[in-house]
Amino acid sequence: MTDRLYNTLTAFDDDIFRNITERHIEPGDPFDDLTEGEESLADTAHLVEKRVRRHRGHGEPGVIEPLPTHLNIINVPFERDTFFPTRYSDGSFAAWYGSIEPATTVYETAYHMIRAELALEGMDHPVVRERSIYQVHCNALAIDLRGKQDEFPQLISNSYDFTHQIGARLKQEGHPAAVVPSARCKGDNVVVFNRIVLANPRHHTHLQYVFDPEQITVTVHGLPNQSELIVSGHQWF
Repeated sequence: MTDRLYNTLTAFDDDIFRNITERHIEPGDPFDDLTEGEESLADTAHLVEKRVRRHRGHGEPGVIEPLPTHLNIINVPFERDTFFPTRYSDGSFAAWYGSIEPATTVYETAYHMIRAELALEGMDHPVVRERSIYQVHCNALAIDLRGKQDEFPQLISNSYDFTHQIGARLKQEGHPAAVVPSARCKGDNVVVFNRIVLANPRHHTHLQYVFDPEQITVTVHGLPNQSELIVSGHQWF
């Protein structure tokens, strides 16, 4: 298995896209990442989160926290006092996530938004969230796991046991990054274990997410060349 799983390297040298909340207050907040933390932690964090809700069409004012500095787009996940478990980290080390395509970041984050909102009792009105996508350059000799999910379906499973083993090995052996399949769409992600391979962060686009609890959808506005993207939760829940 090891030979078939780890036998592909790629000299990755391109921009990747990172999708974060504009709130970005607490450096330990699991919602700052593309791939959210362990599911139970993610739900708990949403329940206690101080957030702004706006009814669609009611024109109620919202509060948007200042955007993080561009340098923090890279550094924050590596400088936390506590690391939250994510798909490729058990929480004992930092893992930074980006996507090769902006739309992949939307599917990843929409999944976790829908899951968390459905966990709240009495949810009967639209919820609006503000997010931003940043471009970050990545230059790394990376382990390439793309296309291997057919042979190793655990790569995109909702159980993280298998991917935790992969992340722990890559971190221990000093690999800076891996290119991996997304579990939420047909796109691909990049998981980074060493920040030295990341550079030149800059803002790409502002996004607005509108969750509809009746349809179980997230409508996303702000992707370039696309008026809106509707993500249905019925494919997952």
